[in-house]
Amino acid sequence: GMSTLLLLTRDQELAGLIRGVLPEGWEVKEAQMTALALQALDAGRVDVVCADLELAGGDGLNFLRQVHQRLDPAPAYVLFGPEEINDTVRAQAAGLQVRHIFTRPLQKEKIREALGALCSKRDSAAMTLLEWLASGYKDPSTRQVTLSVDGATLSLVFGQGMLWTAHHPLFVERYRKALTEAGFDLPPPSDGDPMVDLAEVEEKFAGHPELPATKRGALLSIMASFALQGACDGVVGPAVVPEGLSPVDIPSLLVSLVDHVPETVLQPLKLPRVTFAVVGDVIPADLAIRPEHGYLLSQCSTPRRPPDLVQTGIMSEKQVFSGLYLLVLLGLLVTHPDVGHPFRLAALAEEARKEDTRIRRQSEAIAALVRHFQVPGQSPYQILGVPHDVSPQEAIRASETMQSRLGEAHLHPEVFRAHQKDLLFLSAKVSEAYLMLQEGFLKAKSAQPVTAEVQEKGGLSPENVRKESTKLTEMARHCLEEDQVYEASQYLKLALFHDPQNADGHHLLARVYELNPSGRAKHMAEKELLIALKLDPQNLDYVLDAAEFYARHGLVQRCRTFLDRAQAIELRNPRALAIRKAIKGK
Repeated sequence: GMSTLLLLTRDQELAGLIRGVLPEGWEVKEAQMTALALQALDAGRVDVVCADLELAGGDGLNFLRQVHQRLDPAPAYVLFGPEEINDTVRAQAAGLQVRHIFTRPLQKEKIREALGALCSKRDSAAMTLLEWLASGYKDPSTRQVTLSVDGATLSLVFGQGMLWTAHHPLFVERYRKALTEAGFDLPPPSDGDPMVDLAEVEEKFAGHPELPATKRGALLSIMASFALQGACDGVVGPAVVPEGLSPVDIPSLLVSLVDHVPETVLQPLKLPRVTFAVVGDVIPADLAIRPEHGYLLSQCSTPRRPPDLVQTGIMSEKQVFSGLYLLVLLGLLVTHPDVGHPFRLAALAEEARKEDTRIRRQSEAIAALVRHFQVPGQSPYQILGVPHDVSPQEAIRASETMQSRLGEAHLHPEVFRAHQKDLLFLSAKVSEAYLMLQEGFLKAKSAQPVTAEVQEKGGLSPENVRKESTKLTEMARHCLEEDQVYEASQYLKLALFHDPQNADGHHLLARVYELNPSGRAKHMAEKELLIALKLDPQNLDYVLDAAEFYARHGLVQRCRTFLDRAQAIELRNPRALAIRKAIKGK
């Protein structure tokens, strides 16, 4: 099955580089915002996580901390940063066991080597013979898979979702004997490649109704004696299918073989956490499944646990579990936990174990937090886990982080359902602590109005005021990344109140207005963009954002004016060239 690398960045050059160096069998899930990256994290298994240290509106290292809290065991972490990364960041990354830190300018070969080493350690959950067959059904590529277990070796040639032939000392002998017994007049074998001989025979008798069944029977006689109950080591290599060879339908092989799988092998399907559900609505009309398999599909139109299916008494326990195994192999059912394709019993057992661990850890954490919050005399600082000199923005961030960790998106559904009462208590305590701190901040602010004179007398120098404005702007950027538009607007208004010359604040406020559908908001966005450009006329991002703004609103000539400004700063800027190409001819 595909292994997954999750990438959090807004740098398209980095995204393209990583896609270009990943080995076959890996897919990239790309996100430009932390919230979307965390959704992708919850949607399925992730093997490697890459994050950009300097995110727009966030911090790549903080994102890795959130990943670390969610996943056990943790995936491999890779961090990308600017040319200079300070020792504090490197120490924090080491604490998270980040495997590699790459600084810009990015060196493709070093990244290829590092990711190649990480990505070669992909999930190697053992596969049975049936699971190898299912992988041949789901993957249309032409290849030869050589399986070995207990000293026995069998090579299967797959292509176009079908099985073309097998390399085994007894296969050719049994196949030729079966053809002769079925009345086929075979020429004597040559001294050449026996597979080429078989291809000539099959080409000669193509269309004969007995040929497919005879070949399937010969293959089954080999496979049935090949340790169906054991995991096979597989080596995948290239293959050439001789011209004239006839393929065998893989589902018909699986239907015949699955009946011979011992019940002991199917134990992972019986784990209490495993459920089955139908995938999609369309089943191919010519698919070789039996009526009882159709019954199981109808029963799993909503997620079902196997004991519920066994209790109906319509099918024996063995029929239920072997049927479920077959349907999952064919991709008609999906399990929870999901292990993707090809389905592997060993992977299912491992995913169920991980889910058990996650549930246990989250339940223990909630219980510990309840005990902590119930201690008499807790101050709001202790509740939120912040120092007494915390700023309002840091208090907000601490409160939001704690509330998100208590939310449905972060917790396993079973934990969220089982601990409703505790979660309500914890959420109320966090809200109460934040409101108490907020009240203190407001009292302090009303006692010392924010004017230039008071700032000087109270020790708030212009430099400190600018720092506070910058901090508020970064909080707004973080809110925007989390789609908290209203909160971002409030931070920005306060930031610009502190420092009206904050170009970044005006630039972000333009983005906030752009998200508002009203006509007036469009003009406000333009106004804020132009203020930002007046304050920082050489900022290439501001210039290009202005060009894109005018392009979006059909003001092509203004767009070209800003593109000229951008290319005066950097002639071959890729983004400027892309915008110019998009408006060409308008």
